[in-house]
Amino acid sequence: MATNFWQGKLVRLRAIELADWETVFNWNLDSEMIRHLDFVWPPQSKDDVAAMLIAHIAKELDRK
Repeated sequence: MATNFWQGKLVRLRAIELADWETVFNWNLDSEMIRHLDFVWPPQSKDDVAAMLIAHIAKELDRK
């Protein structure tokens, strides 16, 4: 039986997608969570977050 290393009963990990921009934007607004990170993102616009994801996805596609 084949097992997917990235998927369990409750969680499935996947590559980031452009449709995730709003989730990433909202994560950056979560002050309680940010306090636990090594780096605090400066305020970003929704367009900046979308552009960051586009650049990240393009970089990943170039690696393939």
